[in-house]
Amino acid sequence: MTGSTASVRIGPRRSAPSVPWVLSLPYAVRTVVRRARALTGMVIGVGIALGIGMLLLGVTRAKTDLYISNFVKTHIDMYVVQQGGTLVPVLPSDTTGAIPKASGVLAQIRSLREVRSAIGMTLASLTRDADGATRADEPTPLVTVMGVDGYPGDIDGLLVLADGRWLRRPDEIVVGDKLSRETGLRTGTSLRLSGRSFNVVGVGRLRGTAFGTDGYAYLDYQALRQRIAIPDAMNLIAVALHSPVAGSARGADPAAQAVRDRLNGIAAVSLFDTDQLVEASNRIMSAGVFFSWMMIGLTLAIAALFVSTVLGRSVAERRIEFATLRAIGLSRWTILATVAGEAALICILAAVGGSMMASVLGGWTNRSIAPQYGIEVLYVEDPPMFATLLVVSVVVGLVSGLIPARQATSVDPVEVLRDA
Repeated sequence: MTGSTASVRIGPRRSAPSVPWVLSLPYAVRTVVRRARALTGMVIGVGIALGIGMLLLGVTRAKTDLYISNFVKTHIDMYVVQQGGTLVPVLPSDTTGAIPKASGVLAQIRSLREVRSAIGMTLASLTRDADGATRADEPTPLVTVMGVDGYPGDIDGLLVLADGRWLRRPDEIVVGDKLSRETGLRTGTSLRLSGRSFNVVGVGRLRGTAFGTDGYAYLDYQALRQRIAIPDAMNLIAVALHSPVAGSARGADPAAQAVRDRLNGIAAVSLFDTDQLVEASNRIMSAGVFFSWMMIGLTLAIAALFVSTVLGRSVAERRIEFATLRAIGLSRWTILATVAGEAALICILAAVGGSMMASVLGGWTNRSIAPQYGIEVLYVEDPPMFATLLVVSVVVGLVSGLIPARQATSVDPVEVLRDA
């Protein structure tokens, strides 16, 4: 009888336990990922600071674009003002002035064969008559009125109508969007100015002439002169030329130069083209852009100091951890990369969060606040700016983590473990 053989029950073969994806990463990266939750507070704090700075820079960019778009969105090739006047004021005393004998000057400009269209404009104030009885001590409301000689629709981008049409008769008037909202004037209503009623035939504005034009009312130039007996003077003449030579800039076009030469002999006026006005606008707004970047730079400096201080304390608390790692053979460069990676992660996430915060607040500003002031946008996103800030944030994070990282690599494992 042979000995019985014990049966061995062999179950299904078990596969080796899967390794989490985090463990497959290099130690420095794995440690940074593991400590991401602990760094949330620093990310939020730095992100809010960066978001405010980026929002400020976006608002400054919107102001610059608003300043410039007043000129670049129209097809005005040349602006004519009184000699010594300017369209881009630097000092409070800077104005466009008033071109004397403007109707004659405008007629001569229109007679030039290079000129396709010329529109004359002047500003004045008229009193708005109340519909009913008013108190003696009640102030008389004034309306800023722009007298226009010519049809602004002949120049692309100059006339922006929200409703109705442009005026055709001396007793018609067009009101700006803001003036319409504040006074309740609509197409078909009547507006009484300085003792005469005018029919509102449109709601809109003229772009490329001045700022705040959505708060103006627009009358025929001669009708405005008759109403308040002003002299024949215009603040601005907008000139559009025939198609320029291919490849020529607006100011360098031969037709523009020919008109310049002729106008210098016609009247004492100053001439500006779009490129000159854009350059002057950029020069004026450069101070605001510099201030915004200075604020962001200060924010990054404070963020770097904050990150460096907090990580320095973290390194001091993790001395035993670093000493143990050094004792089992982990290199100094790995520990250095671990601490520096934490600092870089903080600044990268903060930059991304700050960008999102600036975009959300900027969008809300454009939707809720800008329409109240009759402005198209108050905040403009600038992707190159965000990309630049992201790169700068990485550099700042690495620099701010340099001192704590050097502290971590200088740990003597024998001394620390002996004292533990």
